[in-house]
Amino acid sequence: MGSCAHCGKASTVWCSHCVGAPEYHDGDAVTTFWCSPECQAAHKPTHQEYCYNLQRRKTLLRTAKLLKAALLAYKEVVYDIHVTRIEHDEDNGTLVLTHTPNRLERHPFPSHLTGIEDHKQAALLVNQCTMSISLLGPMARGLLAGIVSRMDVAVVEIQNPPLTIKFHPPDGIMTDRKFHTIIEATLDSSGEQWLIDVTGCQYGFREILLPLEKYIAQNNCSSYELLQPYGHTETTDQDELPHSPLIILTRGPNEQQLADIEIEKGYRRHFAALVRAVINQGLTQGSDAQFAVTLDGLVHRVITYMSSYRPQMGAYQESIMH
Repeated sequence: MGSCAHCGKASTVWCSHCVGAPEYHDGDAVTTFWCSPECQAAHKPTHQEYCYNLQRRKTLLRTAKLLKAALLAYKEVVYDIHVTRIEHDEDNGTLVLTHTPNRLERHPFPSHLTGIEDHKQAALLVNQCTMSISLLGPMARGLLAGIVSRMDVAVVEIQNPPLTIKFHPPDGIMTDRKFHTIIEATLDSSGEQWLIDVTGCQYGFREILLPLEKYIAQNNCSSYELLQPYGHTETTDQDELPHSPLIILTRGPNEQQLADIEIEKGYRRHFAALVRAVINQGLTQGSDAQFAVTLDGLVHRVITYMSSYRPQMGAYQESIMH
C-alpha cells in the first residue's frame, strides 16, 4: 500500500510499467500509486517522463538477467575445464577447483560436484569475462536497441573480492592482480551510466547491474578504463586470439591451438544462430511473473539447442590428440 501520487490518499494500485526498476541514486525509483483512474489521468503529465526513464532501467536490468541466464546455460553444455572436485575454503573465501590440466574437449558441466548455486555459477564463469563480451555482443545490442545511446567495453581492477577461485594444480592463467571486463551502458533518456557484469559471480559479486560509481565503490575497484565501443561479434575474441601477445610469446599459434579456435568458433556460431532466431525486445516485457517464465524458457532452449551441436570431428580429434 502507498499514497496516491496525486491526492495523497491510501492506495493499492501502482504503475505496473515502472514498478521494480533499479535505483540510480538512492530513493529515485519509488513506486507510483494512484487511488483512482481520475487521479492517474491527472498525474500522467508529471509521471510520464519519470516512468519513461524507469522503464528503460527496468529493460536494462531484465536484459542483464537474460544475458547471464543465456551465458550460464551455454556454459552448462560447453564447459572446457576438466574439473574433478569443487571445494570451498570458508576461512579465506577461496573456491578451489581441482582439475586435470591440458584437457581441451568441451563437455557438460559436472553439476554433481557442488550443490551450492553460487559456487556452481562461479565455477561455470571463471575466466569467462572476455569470452562473454564476444558471445553475448549481438544479443545485448539486439535487446537494448533504442534503450541505450551507447555501449562500451570497460576493464576494472578488483581488490580483495569476496571470493577468489584457485585451481589445483595451478593453471598458469590466474594472477594476483584481478582484471575484469564488463560493459558500460549509457541510457538514451537520461545519460545514466550503468555497468552490466554477468560474470562477476566468479568474484562473489551478486549484482549484475549497478550504476557506474556504485559499482566501483561497492566492488572495491582500484581502476576503471574504457577500452572500446561494444561492437563485438560472437567470435571477436577468437578472431583476435592468434595475434595476441600471449600466443605470440609462446611461438604460437600452433596447429593444435588453431584447431581449438575453430572448434570454439563453431559452438559460438551455433549459439549466434539461436540468438538471431529467438531474441527480440519482447523478451524484456510483461509482468515479473511473465518475465520469470521467459527467463526459464530461454535457459531450457539454450541448453537443448547447444546440446544438439557436434563439432567437426576431424578438427576436434586433431586438437585433443596433440
